[in-house]
Amino acid sequence: MTLKNKTYSSYYIDEIDNYGDLRDAVRKFGDKIHDNYEFLFPDDQDLSISLFGKDKYNAIVAEFDLSKHISGHGPTGEIIINEPIAEIPEKIFEEFINLVDPNTNVIFDESILNFTEKYGLLFFNPNDELANEKYHIEDLAIWKQEISLMHSMTKLYYYYDLAGHDLTKNAGLKGLEALFIKKNGKQYYFDDSYKSMIKDIKEINVSIDGIDKFEKNKNINKISYEQLIVKLLISILKPRLENSTNRNLKEIQLQKKYQPRDYVWFNFEKDYTSLYSFIWAQFGNFIQDRGTFKICEKCKKYFVSKVVQRGRFCSDKCRASIGREKEIWELVSKQFNTKGYETFLTTEKQYSKLKLSQRADAALYNQKTKKMVALLEFKYSEVDNKSPKFKFIDQNIMKALRLYKKYFDLNHAFVVNKNKRIFFWDLDKEVYGKEIKSIPYASELKESNLEVDKNIEMEYYKKFIEEEHQKIIKTELESLKK
Repeated sequence: MTLKNKTYSSYYIDEIDNYGDLRDAVRKFGDKIHDNYEFLFPDDQDLSISLFGKDKYNAIVAEFDLSKHISGHGPTGEIIINEPIAEIPEKIFEEFINLVDPNTNVIFDESILNFTEKYGLLFFNPNDELANEKYHIEDLAIWKQEISLMHSMTKLYYYYDLAGHDLTKNAGLKGLEALFIKKNGKQYYFDDSYKSMIKDIKEINVSIDGIDKFEKNKNINKISYEQLIVKLLISILKPRLENSTNRNLKEIQLQKKYQPRDYVWFNFEKDYTSLYSFIWAQFGNFIQDRGTFKICEKCKKYFVSKVVQRGRFCSDKCRASIGREKEIWELVSKQFNTKGYETFLTTEKQYSKLKLSQRADAALYNQKTKKMVALLEFKYSEVDNKSPKFKFIDQNIMKALRLYKKYFDLNHAFVVNKNKRIFFWDLDKEVYGKEIKSIPYASELKESNLEVDKNIEMEYYKKFIEEEHQKIIKTELESLKK
């Protein structure tokens, strides 16, 4: 079954006052959540006071302008409304989880806005008559909470899958171990990696009930964690699918303690009443079918692997650019390194360990302080600041810079073309794409509040081990063919 979601004339992000001009839209959204998704509200908040106990909050505002969608009149003079429709792809959960920036774990408001413009709102029923309501709003905090939760579940499942291969056992199990804690004799799933960056996202803290005694020790293995994972997924999916897909959500029961489960962990019927339920149902269906997630070596985003144990890139674009990125960097790396810069383009693995969600090719850091000082973009042509195409480059750089300026106080960017010509941006000094003959010292640039990720080496190790395992699989398959 597919979903066709109603869309709107336009969308924007605004700070909403519960008692302002959009109070009717606030009330409408509050009723929608209260009637169908009450579990999304914090337990300690009184819904009668306001939507989330706050007078103001950031929201997606969707506007339906009736005049833009009148397609004609019927035989009796009635107005015919042509409401716009978005065809929702089956694997939309890939795009949903990747609204999380892969290196900072930040969910940018602008990324949610772009997603909404493509697919519409999360919670409003696609069958609702839009013409009756000019405005619908949805709280961004809920969006971010659900995005971070699904992203965390993807990370968990990825570690579980990683632990299934002999050579990646340590990395996979260590990843699982970091996500499960025990407190006061109870087992919890805990992930605060998203809260640390944005205050409007609370930590993920889920109690796991119905599990036999579980102790972390040297004998712990993938099968032991499997029991925790299934119980956790059931507890996450059940309330989110209750009013749509959860007609018959059932766990496949174990035959024996700490034994591998059947291929399918759970099953459920599918029916969709909103984009929200569709995304969670498709994600649950992917897990039900025991699909495989990979991490793209170029952009570091999760993607659905089409072939088991193969696939290093999420797209042809990422695949094609990785070698050229390395080639251009090698032309200018000495110039930047001698001026006190450091990036994490490795010649051995040929990819940037600190990609910025495809907003730039790499990040430049101050060698001494390890603070980010600039974005770095490579162009595989002779383009310069006199070229017609440079206007497009400038627009993209400015868009990325303004975003990182807003959240991390990042001020600078460089673009390098294939002829080693370097162009420079400095927002504070209003320098936009100026060609420079001499690179400024890293110490001369304003530092952002972004630091080198302490876990980057572990991530690199996991990818290296996974690649080695893939080579072994390939060798074994070739030997079998012979």
